Amino acid sequence: SADTLVPIENADPRKKRLLAYNNVKIYRNDLQGVADSLEYRESDSTIYFYKNPVLWTEGNQMTADSIRMLIKNSTIDRVFLNVNAFVISRDSLLNFNQIKGRKMTAEFRDQKINKVVVEGNGESLFFALSEKDNSSMGMNKIICSNITIRFKEGKVNNFTFYVQPEGSFIPPHELKVEDTTLPGFSWKVERKPEKSDVVKPFIRQ
Repeated sequence: SADTLVPIENADPRKKRLLAYNNVKIYRNDLQGVADSLEYRESDSTIYFYKNPVLWTEGNQMTADSIRMLIKNSTIDRVFLNVNAFVISRDSLLNFNQIKGRKMTAEFRDQKINKVVVEGNGESLFFALSEKDNSSMGMNKIICSNITIRFKEGKVNNFTFYVQPEGSFIPPHELKVEDTTLPGFSWKVERKPEKSDVVKPFIRQ
């Protein structure tokens, strides 16, 4: 849904578009999002989100200056986050796990995020939880050029860091509030649309 929707028809399928302007909201069971404007290109099944886009999937929040989403077989295949890419998720203790970089590519499998590749200026903050009682063990902070994060059932499973990674581990008793977020952090869950925000009931006149 949006304030303005403009379908562009053309005999050439490569030129067919759907444009959405102002107050764009999208809702699927596996994905929600907001943006200032959106463009859907039917020829390559790609959606482009512009100006302050935010996407949520499986508890992960994704932001960037612009976002491009590739649809394959009627489901999300890949999401490309371009410039100031930032992914945030919350763990069971409500800690914010964070990844940021110049750009990212998120790959999906079975409607769940499967892998995230960070290219350039990679930074991450992740909280370690005890497998025994789920208590906090501390926080890992890594800075490097490129990062690959693999997910299992929508949750982070493991990392690979490339090009001179610098890491530190901060135990719980040494953690300060200012240590727990990366520059540019912004949790926007209050903007996350519900189904009723997008799909309006039809009222017969």
